[in-house]
Formats: sequence, C-alpha cells, structure tokens
Amino acid sequence: MAREPTREELIEELERLRTERLFLERVLDHVPNMIFVKEAGELRFVRFNRAGEDLLGFQREDLIGKNDFDFFPEEEAKFFVDKDREVLAGTTVLDIPEEPIHTANGERWLHTQKVPIRGEHGQPLYLLGISEDITERRNAAAELARSQERLAAEKLEARLLQAQKLESLGVLAGGVAHDFNNLLVGILGNASLALAELEAAHPANRAVQMVEKSARMASELTRQLLAYSGQGRYVVERLVLSELVREMAALLEVTVARRATLRLELADEGVVEADALQMRQLLLNLLTNAAEATEGVDTAVVTVSSAVVDADAAYLDQLDLALELRQGTYVVLEVSDNGCGMDSDTRRRMFDPFFTTKERGHGLGLAAALGIVRGHGGGVRVYSEPGRGTTIKVLLPCVQAEAGTFPLQREAPRDLSGCRVLVVDDHEVVRDFACRALRAAGADVMAAADGAEALGRYEDSVDVVVLDMSMPGLSGPEVFAELRALDPEVRVVLSSGYSELEATRRFEGNGLAGFLPKPYTISELIESVKAAGSD
Repeated sequence: MAREPTREELIEELERLRTERLFLERVLDHVPNMIFVKEAGELRFVRFNRAGEDLLGFQREDLIGKNDFDFFPEEEAKFFVDKDREVLAGTTVLDIPEEPIHTANGERWLHTQKVPIRGEHGQPLYLLGISEDITERRNAAAELARSQERLAAEKLEARLLQAQKLESLGVLAGGVAHDFNNLLVGILGNASLALAELEAAHPANRAVQMVEKSARMASELTRQLLAYSGQGRYVVERLVLSELVREMAALLEVTVARRATLRLELADEGVVEADALQMRQLLLNLLTNAAEATEGVDTAVVTVSSAVVDADAAYLDQLDLALELRQGTYVVLEVSDNGCGMDSDTRRRMFDPFFTTKERGHGLGLAAALGIVRGHGGGVRVYSEPGRGTTIKVLLPCVQAEAGTFPLQREAPRDLSGCRVLVVDDHEVVRDFACRALRAAGADVMAAADGAEALGRYEDSVDVVVLDMSMPGLSGPEVFAELRALDPEVRVVLSSGYSELEATRRFEGNGLAGFLPKPYTISELIESVKAAGSD
C-alpha cells in the first residue's frame, strides 16, 4: 500500500507546480506573438498572453470567459468560429496566411495557426492559436507593389513617348528622304546622261563627274534616313548572322584597326530574315561607334559576339528600345568596347538623329542602326557607364530555317528597241530623265504627269509602265488598280523612294512586274524595264 505524502512533501510539490506555472506564464508572456486558448465547447477564451493583450487592446481579465462575438463584428467573429470548428474537427494544424481583425487600436492583419488539444480518448478539449501581426510587413509589401507598378507605368510611359518620338521623327525622315530621292533621280540621272554625251577630253567632264559622285554620296545619306525611319529593307532573305559577320571580318578589322583590337565570339547558329545590306550597315555603324569610343585607351578591344536566346517577358521588358516583342527565340548580336562609356543623359539621347558627342560628324550612325533594328522587328539593350565601356545588344527574331544565299547582281541590258514604255511621275525632273534614258536605249516612250493622264494615255500596245508610288490626285496603287481593270496583263514597275517592303505591301498578290528604288541610275532603270518586258 502506497505511503501517504507528508504535509511538507505536499507543500514542496505545490511549490514546484507553482514555480513551473509561473515559468510557463513568463515564457508565454515573453513570446512576441499572440497566444490564446479556447475551450472546445462554446469557444470561450481560457488563456491569453501579454502579446495578445497588446495586440487587441484589451486586458486578459476582460477576455477570459468571453468568445469572439463579444469583441468583434459579427461577420468577422463568424469567420473565426468557423475556422475554430474546422480545426477541432480535424487533427492537423490549420494555417491561415492572412486574416483581418478589428482591435481597439484599429484593423490589423494576422498570420494565424490553430491546432486542437485533445484528451486521452481523442475528444477535443481546447483550441490553441498563435497569431503573428503582419500588418507592417503586409503594408510594406503593398507599398512596394504599388511602387513597382508606378515604376512599371513610368517606364512604359517613357518607352511609349520614346516610340512616339521615334515614330514622328521616322515619318519626317522618311518623307524628307522620299522627296530628296526624287531630286537625286534628276541630278544623278542627268549627270549620267551628260557624261554619256561628253567626250572624255571635254572641259566639263570632270565637273559633271563630281556632280554624279556627290549625288551618289547624297543617296547614301537618304538610305540612312530611310534606315532610321524603319523603311530601309530592300531584299529580305534568310541569313546566319555569324556567317555574315565572318564574311565581313576583314572589313571590320580595318574599321577598328587604328584604335582597337577586334575579337569575334560567334555562335554557329541563329537564322534571321533580314536584308544583308542593312545588316552590314548595322554592324559597321555599331563597330565604328565602338572603335571611336576607345580613343585614348591603352589596350582597346572591341568584341562582336552572337548567340541564340529564348526570351521571356521579363527578358524582353529589360530592353531599352522595343515595344510589343513577343516571347520566343531571338538571335542576339552584341558589340562591346572597353572605351569611355556614357553617362545617363548621353545614353538617353544616343539614338536621337543628329545628336552626337563628336566634334565632327552628323550623328546619323546609331540613329540609322536603330531604324534598321526596328525595321526588322527587333529590339536594343544598352549597358554603359562612364569609364567602363559600352555594350549594345541587338535582338532579332530567329527563324527555324536554313540560310539562303546572297543574290547575284545581273548585268544591266542596254537595248530596249521595240519596247514601248509609259513613264508616270509627277516630278518633272524625274520624268524627263527617265524618258531621255529610255529613249537613248531605243525604247518608244510616253510620259504622264499624274494618274489621270496616265489612264488617258495608256494603250494595249504599251509593254511596260514605270509608275511612281506617291502622286497627288490618284496615287500609285489607285492608278495600278485602274490599269489592271483596263488590261489585266499590264506590266507595271513600281518606283518609290521608300523601301520595296514598305512600297509593295499594298500590292501583295496583285502582280507587280518589278520594283525600282529611287534614286536610280540609267542602268537600273533600263534593267528593270527590260526584266518586266521580257516576263
């Protein structure tokens, strides 16, 4: 039979239990999160720690014996009770990441975990809850999200403004180039005609040659303007960019040789649909700018690299100059240097036409490069800091196909005997030159100053119509449609200062016989007419 404990032993045991209880209460009161216990029946509070008092703004004496409906709005209290019943019916911890609670100090947000406390036979006796006040953290996250949204909106607005500016300047540049090309047709063409008639020893021969040379140089400027406006593509084909860069290696080395060492780090993959001439111009413009940026650097290096990347939305969002590019595979052409670098203001304006930091130069190189990229549906990313060099990444859509070969140039035929041609152009100087050049090649030529006159003069005996794209009154496309109505077999060579892609997109599938970009030479004009007439 067990011995009855003595009075001293009972007092000692009670003191031990009291000490343990005080210890546990101190532990609970020092826990920074709210801890509460509810009895399983009516879910009345039976225990609360000090953090709970501070959070709710009530004394624990006021809470003990009460339930949620005594302190919180009915809908909120019902939410707490429903969760409590769910916990007591189960066996695991219920995690509530976020729940609002109205306290004496205002609304707070809690992260709460609740667990059932069961008796010997598994019956639920109590519910234990631990709640962390996440209000400040949640507010900080919400403010961060708002800040990120504002930054994203500001970034998008800046990109839209930049795109609008580029678009407006592109329209202006394209219009100027178009009108300028019409003038150059007359200058270049008449100079060519004059040279054909002058003897080599004639005193004016040298002067006319210089006029022709200057006109050709001016035509290069118009090509850069068209490139900037995104209208500079002429012959689109499938190209492996790394092969094109290697093909240009000797020229590229000459471009940077005086200032820097050229390094090539190229991936043997990545097919793009692009104009080879424009890609060469893009690369030369970027390399020239990179080489000039290394002026004064002891060990100057310019690196050209290529790679193929799978670009997601986050990657594309980092681009400086691109809008609405689709996620997918892109070929990345990268030109980097270890030169002087750029500050933020220079970076912001580096692609603006006619902006330059050089003492000499017109500042069209990078602007034209940007136009080429935009015209090919790509984007640009620039990394640069003063004293730490510059890296320009160009992204171009990748196509899954084998690259084609570069088109071969044909010899220009000169004999147009027996060919009847109708020249339609509202610019007198262009019309006059084209007629003179064609007549000199043996063609029977008629001329029309506008669309209405062209329709009046057209006859079935006309072999080829050389038609200007942009004219007052009836436009080129409208005249073409009327000519097709008169004669479904009419052969039309479209002439324009805009690119072939831009000029002919409205004629797709309609049977154009050819395209003649302005400014054009005598040989190019005759070749186009000859090719159209022999189809």
